[in-house]
Amino acid sequence: MIQVAINARHQAFPDEAVFKYQPFIGLENQFRFTPKTSDRVIRDYNTKDLAI
Repeated sequence: MIQVAINARHQAFPDEAVFKYQPFIGLENQFRFTPKTSDRVIRDYNTKDLAI
């Protein structure tokens, strides 16, 4: 979710420096904000969250 949000912000503000989230360095292309990743990563995100 974090990397998709970083990419979505970069698409909205292309002149800003892109934040590098260390756990996803090298995986950025797999988590670009597109309709496909929106479906795969964002849809029902809250149901994948662990709540105790």
